[in-house]
Parts: sequence; C-alpha cells; structure tokens
Amino acid sequence: MYWRCNGRDDVSRVRDLSMKGLFLDTEEPRAMGATIRLDFLVQEGQIRADAAVQHAKSGAGLGLKFMAMTPEDCTHLAALLTRLRQVGSIPQRPVIKELTVSQNTWATQAPFASREV
Repeated sequence: MYWRCNGRDDVSRVRDLSMKGLFLDTEEPRAMGATIRLDFLVQEGQIRADAAVQHAKSGAGLGLKFMAMTPEDCTHLAALLTRLRQVGSIPQRPVIKELTVSQNTWATQAPFASREV
C-alpha cells in the first residue's frame, strides 16, 4: 500500500484490514492522531482513504482508523473484504443484529449476544 504522511511517501504491507481501518507494517513512527493518506489498487478497483493513527507499535506498525472515503472507494473495499473472506485470507465475522445488556455487563454468546430483530 502506498501512503503519505506529513509530506513523506512510503510503501508498506497491510497486516489487518476491515471496513473501519487497518494495521500497516512500518518502522516509521507517526504521532497519535496524525492524518495519513492511503492509496492502493486491487482487482476490485482503486481504494483511497484518509485515516488517522489510533495506535502505534514501535518497530512494528500503525493502527489506522478510516476517517474519509468516497462511496465508490467504500464499495471497492467491501468487495475486497468479501473476496478475501471467500479465499480464507481473513476470518468470517458474525453480523451483529442486536446487542443486549444484562446486569451492567454485555451478555455473550458466540461471540456476542445477538438476536434477529
């Protein structure tokens, strides 16, 4: 993935990816909250997004949260995630329809308490 932060360009590997953000392999430190421009091309199409640094692991990488993405780029990202799940590159995640609260704690069952509404 190509990315830009504070006028510096870099290319890094993506280790974890979701609709909310990603973890980027890099030894380049960045400040918490720093804005990063992401740009990557996959078979589903080009995906561009602005993201913010949410956490950093020294010498390992950056956890980024997507802050802005066009609807078209969002569609490409969703298609990419679907393809990666189908080939087993990322695990299936359950769809949460409703979470319930019980005695001030989240009730759980594989992995969340949910029921169809």
